[in-house]
Amino acid sequence: MPSVLVLSLEGFCFSSRQLYEQLLPKLLSRASVHESLTIKDALNYVRSGWPTHILITDSVITAANNDSERLLDAVVEYTRHGCTTVLMGFFAVDVDSSRLDLVFEKYFDLRWRVAEATDHEPRLLTIDESMIRMASLVPQFNAKALYLGRVSTAHTIYAASTGATMLTYAAYGRVGLGKLGYIGDWNFGEEAERLIVAMCHLDRPEDSLAPITICPSKSALVIVDMQNFFLSALYGREQGNGHTACSELITHAIPAARKAGIRIVWLNWGLTEQDIQEMPPAVTRAFGFFGVSGGEEVVFEERERNISVDGLGQTGMGGPSYGGLGAPCGDVVLEDGTTVDAGRLLMKHTWNASLYPPLDSMYKDGRRLESKPDVWIHKNRMSGMWGGKTECEEFLEKEGIRTLFLAGVNTDQCVGGTLTDAFSKGYDCVLLNDGCGTTSPQHAQECWESNAAYVYGFCTSCEEFAQGVNAMEKRVL
Repeated sequence: MPSVLVLSLEGFCFSSRQLYEQLLPKLLSRASVHESLTIKDALNYVRSGWPTHILITDSVITAANNDSERLLDAVVEYTRHGCTTVLMGFFAVDVDSSRLDLVFEKYFDLRWRVAEATDHEPRLLTIDESMIRMASLVPQFNAKALYLGRVSTAHTIYAASTGATMLTYAAYGRVGLGKLGYIGDWNFGEEAERLIVAMCHLDRPEDSLAPITICPSKSALVIVDMQNFFLSALYGREQGNGHTACSELITHAIPAARKAGIRIVWLNWGLTEQDIQEMPPAVTRAFGFFGVSGGEEVVFEERERNISVDGLGQTGMGGPSYGGLGAPCGDVVLEDGTTVDAGRLLMKHTWNASLYPPLDSMYKDGRRLESKPDVWIHKNRMSGMWGGKTECEEFLEKEGIRTLFLAGVNTDQCVGGTLTDAFSKGYDCVLLNDGCGTTSPQHAQECWESNAAYVYGFCTSCEEFAQGVNAMEKRVL
C-alpha cells in the first residue's frame, strides 16, 4: 500500500485546516498516511525510507535557516531516488517567490520560475498518461493561484495563456528517479484535490497491486442487472455511468472473455410470486411501493386511488408509473412505435427485466456458442450470492469457477453486494471499474473501487482485462 507523508510544519494540522473537503478521506482509504508537524519528525520519516509520496502543505521547508535547509536537502535527495513530492495546500499562498525560484533552480535543477499571482482559467493540456491520468481531471476551470513561468510543455498539466506567454497553474516533472509536482492553487477546490490524488497515482486503484494470474477455465465474467429497468430511456434513464459501462463491456470485456474462454454469466433480477410474498420490507422499500393518499395506511398491494411513491414516500419517480417490486409498470412505446406491456417490476420474463438492447444481442450470440455458452441466472436480492446457496453459486460450483470478474449496475448496490458475498464465500473477485456504474454520488464509486483494490480482491479496467487476454494469446503463440 502507498505511504503518504504530509508535512504541515507551521504547526497547523492539515486535517484541521480542512483545505480540501474529500482529500484526507481519499488518502486514508487508499494509502497509509502520517502527518509531521515538526521538522525533526519529518526528518525521521524521510530518513526511514517509509514514504512513497510526500505532500508539502506550507512553505516552512523553503525558509533560509539550518533546520529547514537540512529537511529540504533530505526531501530532494529522497525524491531523486524515486519518491513523488507535491507542493500543495498553503505552500503557494505563503511562499517567498525568490526562495521558491532558488529551490527550483539550486535543489531540483528545474527552469521553473514564479510568474505572478492572479486569476485565470487554466486548461488541461495533453500530457503523458504514464505520468498522470487525464481521465480524472476536469478540462478547464477558474483559479486564483501563484502561476509559474518557464515551464516546458512536457512538465505542464494546467496552463493559462496571456498573449504569447503561458502561465502554469500545475507542473509535474521527473527529478532523477522521482517526480516533483507543483500546484499553485489558492482556492482549495475540487479541481486541485483531484490533481493531488492524480499526482500521487491514487486515482487508479487498478495499478495499486501487483499483476494477477488467472485460469480462464475457472473464471467467469459476471454482468449484473444491465436490464431495461435500470438503463432504458423509456424509464427516464438519462445517459450516464451505466451506459458508459455498457460501452466498455461491449468494446473490451465481453469480446476478451469470449476470446479467452471465460464464461459469461448474466446475473439479473427475475422474481417469482413466491419471491414477492417472502421479500423483506427493507428490500421492498428500496424499489418504492404503493401508497394511499389521505392519511390511510401505506400498503404493498394495488388498491383503488393508489399512488406510486419511492422508498422515502416521495412521488414523482419519473418514467412509467410503478409501485415497487412486482407492481405493474404499464405500457411503453418502443423506438419503432410498437407499444408493449413492460410487465410487473423485475418479474421473470418481462420486458422491464430484459437485458438492455445493445447487450441483449450479445447475450443471444453468446448463448448459441457450442462451447461455454453464456448463461442467464435470475436473482431475488441485490446480491446474487446471498444466503446459504443461490442459483448463481450452484452454477459456479458445478462449473468449478473460482475467479469472478464483476461488472454491471449499480456498483455500490447489486454489483457490490454480489462481490462482498462472493468474497466472503471464498471466491477471488476482480472489479472492472469502468465496466460498472452507479447513479449514486461519485464518491460511492470511488469507495468501491478502493475497497475492491485493497480489501475485497482486485480492481482493473475493461481495457486492461482485454490487454491481459491479448498478452495471454501472444504467449500461447
